[in-house]
Amino acid sequence: MDDDHVDSDSQTWERLLEQQTALFRKTVSRNTELEGRVEELERELGVWKVALKTADEDKKTLTKQITRLERNIGSLKDDNPLVVCLIDGDGNIFSSELIKLGETGGHQAALLLNKGLTGHMESLDSDEGFSSRGQIWLTVYCNKSGLLETLTNNNVCTAEQFENFVIGFNQAAPLFSFVDVGSGKERADEKIKECLRVFTRFPQTSKVFFGGAHDNGYISILNQLQNEGLRNKLVVLRGYKELAYELKNLKLPTLEIVGLFMTEKLQTIAPPRRHSPPSLVKPQDFEKFRATPQTSSPREFVAAKAAQFTEKGLVSTQSYTPILEVHVHFFSSLFTNINLHHAISTTYPTASTGSSAATVTITYYYPNTWRNSV
Repeated sequence: MDDDHVDSDSQTWERLLEQQTALFRKTVSRNTELEGRVEELERELGVWKVALKTADEDKKTLTKQITRLERNIGSLKDDNPLVVCLIDGDGNIFSSELIKLGETGGHQAALLLNKGLTGHMESLDSDEGFSSRGQIWLTVYCNKSGLLETLTNNNVCTAEQFENFVIGFNQAAPLFSFVDVGSGKERADEKIKECLRVFTRFPQTSKVFFGGAHDNGYISILNQLQNEGLRNKLVVLRGYKELAYELKNLKLPTLEIVGLFMTEKLQTIAPPRRHSPPSLVKPQDFEKFRATPQTSSPREFVAAKAAQFTEKGLVSTQSYTPILEVHVHFFSSLFTNINLHHAISTTYPTASTGSSAATVTITYYYPNTWRNSV
């Protein structure tokens, strides 16, 4: 029985020894794995330390640059602040009283604008105020010929008064301009939109006065500037009493300069048609001559018509200096293949006397088949 007990203890020790050996091997393997991982992490840590050091150096450099730029921007704002005013002249039309004054009215319009914009800037807080070194850059964009036609058709002014008004406005201040963008839809709109996009983003731009609130077409660029956080720079320069519907929803600050712009829209009136002077040949004469039987050749036909004009007292063999020429065209009903490049024409002085003398030109168009017989 003692021998059995000894064998049992021996087996137990062997089993424990095997388990311990397996545990030692597993521990050694795990330690080796962890040591490799530690070495890898140490290498990564070294890389991150280098990157952090580089980032710290870059941060210091960028901080210095930001400080310098902020100092420069502050200098720009303080030394040369800019106020931009963009006016759509096709919608914000200057008052008739100013335009009728011609060149003097142009000077007065520029003076009213300068006084109104400066006064508005001075009424703001000190951070947004307008220093004595500030400048106002103002441009009126319009289709000059179209605007002139609208003004003259509505009896607002004469062409000469309008031209003189533009001259006076352009000469009033170096940075005030009246620009003709030419004919075409939305030419002025395109220029104003681009100027809004560019100048509103300039750091030295204190305010941008926008004179185009009559047109919903500007809503896209105004929304874009508002989304960029530039809403505080925008001011609507009122022309008409009513703002465009979509622009009302933006609720931008407004400025109205009394007596500067028309408050009501002008009607588009078509110019009167020009009537041509009456012809010396009456319609019944033409019908009578056309009904006359045709001769055998175009030249004989024209000669016959000339004789009929002579009998009617419409042409004469006397020679006068013509001041009016009447063309009477006779078309043959017998020929349908008319070639307008082949024709004979004879001109006779009228039987009238004095300075009112005129001529009658008889032209006969003949077909290609007669080309060689003329």
